[in-house]
Amino acid sequence: MIVRVPIPVFAGVGPPYVNAGSMSNKGIELALNYRSQIKDFTYDIGFNVSKITNQVVNLGGGEPIAGGDINGLGQTTRTEVGREIAVYYGLKTDGIFRTQADLDAYTREGVAIQPNAKPGDVKFVDLNNDGVIDNDDRTYLGSATPNLSYGFNASLGYKSFDFSFFFQGVTGVELVNGLGHWQNNANGMFNSVASRMDRWTPDNINTDQPRMTQLNPNNNDQFSDRFVSSGDYMRLRNLTLGYTLPKGVLQKLHISNVRVYVAADNLLTFTKYKGMDPEIGEFNNNPLNFGVDLGAYPQPRVGRIGLSVNF
Repeated sequence: MIVRVPIPVFAGVGPPYVNAGSMSNKGIELALNYRSQIKDFTYDIGFNVSKITNQVVNLGGGEPIAGGDINGLGQTTRTEVGREIAVYYGLKTDGIFRTQADLDAYTREGVAIQPNAKPGDVKFVDLNNDGVIDNDDRTYLGSATPNLSYGFNASLGYKSFDFSFFFQGVTGVELVNGLGHWQNNANGMFNSVASRMDRWTPDNINTDQPRMTQLNPNNNDQFSDRFVSSGDYMRLRNLTLGYTLPKGVLQKLHISNVRVYVAADNLLTFTKYKGMDPEIGEFNNNPLNFGVDLGAYPQPRVGRIGLSVNF
């Protein structure tokens, strides 16, 4: 990998880009297929699963690399030796301060850990126990590298009819919902998702939605695990139903084969992800943005009707 490597200050130039970084991908892939026929019924079934372990091995002696910049959240990813590329790096949260008593209890040696917070604000975890919420409390929040990728396909046939489908999915994936950052903003300056109607108010304290405050002194919208969510999905990639005309009919027309079919791509997606599409890849083709969702155009659902003729 091409990375910036540290050089002595007296060199008089900034750190140069050098082909000094390295990354390792190791894993296993398993594919099973079975086909058979029972009289006029034929079937072909396949299943595959793969697991890849990604690890940054060397950055040429340079510092960890920040990436995944989101306006208002700052850098959301971190690439460092010993981790996957572009892991999410930010603050952990512990719900919100629902009452003044919650605020009064969150202290260290009698001093408030979040002095600018009010009831309804986000409670950030003081990981290093120094009594201050700052960049030193940031930690690993997951990555877009899946634990498992899998697929399942089947082709079925009965006399002149054929039917096939293909499912594909991933598990163990986290995504940064950058678009959700705008839609869940605390200051009420932009349109918000409907769930913000359940925001904290003095009459609605039993909620996990922080309050609306234009000044936002607690910086509730800074990057934290609030904006990291599961990106697991299973998608019906393709569904096809076809019919081939009998040979007896075609011989009279001097045609060897005619098949009509209907098909659909990306017909169904099963996911808990709240963004537009869990399959987002890299924003701007930058691997440091891997898994950061800034509103990538979703996979289209496509329907087709076809006719195939062979003379």
